[in-house]
Amino acid sequence: MPIFTADLIFTPQGFEPHCLLHLDETGKVLRLERSVKEVPAEAIALEGVLAPGFVNAHCHLELSHLAGMIPRGTGLAAFAQKLMAARFTVEEGERRAAMVRAEQEMKAAGIVAVGDISNLAESFGLKEEGNLRYHTFVELIGLLPERADMVLEKGQVLLAEVPVGNGNSAGFAPHAPYSVSPKLFSAIMEYEGKHSRLSSIHNQESLAEDEFFKQGTGPLRGLYDHLGIDLSGWMPPGKASLEVFYPLVKDGVRMIFVHNTFTEPAQARATMALHPDPWYCLCVKANLYIEQALPDVPGLLDAGVRFCLGTDSLASNDQLSILDEMRTLQRCFPRLATAEILTWATLHGAMALGFSQDLGSFLPGKRPGLNLLTGLEGEELRLGEKSAVRALL
Repeated sequence: MPIFTADLIFTPQGFEPHCLLHLDETGKVLRLERSVKEVPAEAIALEGVLAPGFVNAHCHLELSHLAGMIPRGTGLAAFAQKLMAARFTVEEGERRAAMVRAEQEMKAAGIVAVGDISNLAESFGLKEEGNLRYHTFVELIGLLPERADMVLEKGQVLLAEVPVGNGNSAGFAPHAPYSVSPKLFSAIMEYEGKHSRLSSIHNQESLAEDEFFKQGTGPLRGLYDHLGIDLSGWMPPGKASLEVFYPLVKDGVRMIFVHNTFTEPAQARATMALHPDPWYCLCVKANLYIEQALPDVPGLLDAGVRFCLGTDSLASNDQLSILDEMRTLQRCFPRLATAEILTWATLHGAMALGFSQDLGSFLPGKRPGLNLLTGLEGEELRLGEKSAVRALL
């Protein structure tokens, strides 16, 4: 039975010294001893901070082969156009190899679970191997209401193929407000209300999204024109996308809003007034890569938002590292304490994905993984360039 100790152990209460973490041979937590005065000789003593495994609440594993292929700073509409043009220019074997490398990168970076967006079945074989735990969001796209039934039927065929053994789970996710009709969104909510009770949506990632909803103009309209999609029957609602779609979320469905680059605190308050359980996922490095902008994290925090963290894809990020997301967050928003951000990276991510019975903290009975964080700076334990993570379990 391994026993671990370190300078500090991270718990939901913060950084705690003088602790012993008792695990069994499978990594299950047996107990966490606090205020220990004497460390037993058999304990594995480490320098740094012991923390549970990280949860990457938003990723696109099947886009891993696009690393470095799409320029930075193009804005969302141009990014989407370039992604669609490049996605299948790489042969299937290399796409598979890129996903394998990306998963290995995440595991080495201390990630134990992933909320992964899938449009195809290409990642399913890898997920079946059980190297990481996944909630697969089968993503549906269809702005034209007359196509809603067909899109949902095709989605159900793909959803049935997702491997859900070994703790994995799956459900539907509408892609984004600008690419899903209210009819399709409502159908997804109806389905999720009866099944996984969890969904996810790319939310207000670009100013172009609200322009499209308010005036029906802008870069997203140009993207649809480029794709030859006839929007002559589509009328802009005249208000922000979040205000249009959140009232359609079904009671009992836990929704993860992703990116939120241009979400206003007042809009977030309104979502929480309608439903008690929304989560807001930050992918700050992808925000900087695509839009060169960041969410109003302090304002959203003051509004009562609960955050989790994601990496987005290697098409919009240079690495799939939750540690680097945390480091970037703290550099951009110095008021954020490391303990707060670590909570988002561990327990909050597990709660958002429905994995908190097993992951996210060192409560007895969980198998949360074990990370060693080193290079934290000063008495405040800030995340700096020398900060590193090593996955021990």
